[in-house]
Amino acid sequence: MGFFLHSFYLKSVRMKLLPSFINLCAATLLLLLGVLGHLDPEWFFTEKYDIIISSSQSKIELRVMMGFLFTIGLCWLVLVFWLKARQLLKLTGALALGFILARLGGLYLDGFDQDFTYIELAFEIMAFVIVVIVYLLTTPPE
Repeated sequence: MGFFLHSFYLKSVRMKLLPSFINLCAATLLLLLGVLGHLDPEWFFTEKYDIIISSSQSKIELRVMMGFLFTIGLCWLVLVFWLKARQLLKLTGALALGFILARLGGLYLDGFDQDFTYIELAFEIMAFVIVVIVYLLTTPPE
């Protein structure tokens, strides 16, 4: 009986911490991607996405986009400590859904013959599903 209660307690504690962990992971991922893309746009965009950087202006624009991603990550990190975990989990789900919709729109506009995009889309859909499941499984504080 004691083992059952102990296991149940640990499981409920883990579930309560899971939204915070997911939000922290989202903030960290955004921060890291923003920094890496800003510091070395050639590596980030050319090696990963096969984007040719044709001028200094192109490089600056890519750095600005990655700086914006870093800023979103920094704001997310602040919100991890400012908002309740379930509230921020809703925003994390909206962020993931935004990535999914933008990627689907890009496929529609630019063609469906893109291999790497489907891998990223699958990752984003899985992240969104996990966020929704965790949100539904955690109960709001009373």
